[in-house]
Parts: sequence; C-alpha cells; structure tokens
Amino acid sequence: MMKSLNTRDKILLATGMVMVGSLGIQTSSSLSASLFDALGPIPVSSMRMLIAAIVMLVLIRPKLTGKSKGEWLGIVVYGLAMAAMNICLYSAIDRIPMGVAVTLEFLGPCVVALAGSRHWREGLCAVVALAGVG
Repeated sequence: MMKSLNTRDKILLATGMVMVGSLGIQTSSSLSASLFDALGPIPVSSMRMLIAAIVMLVLIRPKLTGKSKGEWLGIVVYGLAMAAMNICLYSAIDRIPMGVAVTLEFLGPCVVALAGSRHWREGLCAVVALAGVG
C-alpha cells in the first residue's frame, strides 16, 4: 500500500497514524488512572495490555502458526518489554502528574530515533522533539 502513495500522502498517513496512536495512549492512560485507587497500577496495566492484545488480534488477525522458535522468542521478549514499560508508566502516573509521566516516557523513543537516524533530517526531528520535551 505504501509504495503506491506519493511522498505527501505517505506523510499524511504517517501523521494520522501517529495522531491516532497518541490519542489511544492518552485516552487509555486517563481512563486507567481513574481505576488506580480501586485496583492499583499493576492490575490496571495488566488489563490494558490484555485489552490491547485482544483488539490487535481482532483487527490484525496475525497468523499464529508456523513461527520459528526465534520468532516466538522475539515476540515474548517484546511483550515482556511492553508489559514492563506499562507497569513503570502506570506506577509513575500513580505517583506524579500524568502529563509529566507520559512526557518522560516519550524520551525513550526520542533517544532511539536520534540514535537510529540515518539522515540529518531524521536526527533534526528527534532533536526538535527532545527540545519540545524540555
């Protein structure tokens, strides 16, 4: 699909995907924060991950058979990393304002983007994002 799009359309599509993803993260974080008093951050994070997994299975419908041991290892490690990240984020939101916690969480992907940039424009975008956090 992406190969048939021109550069402008690719940028618009990517921007839309980032906006939808950001909206989902912010909405689920604010809804989840209201459950912390009743359940605590770790059970709420677990519920969020379970709901996200179900939604992804329904929307994307990945093929679960025919994967190698190495592929499953990568999937499990990624899942554990996401679970740890969410538990840390939700524990932070339980203790500090949500805006500060989510902003701090955003620093990790910015640093990865900066480290992985191959062109000066990519690096500049990461630097601008990091400056925006500051």
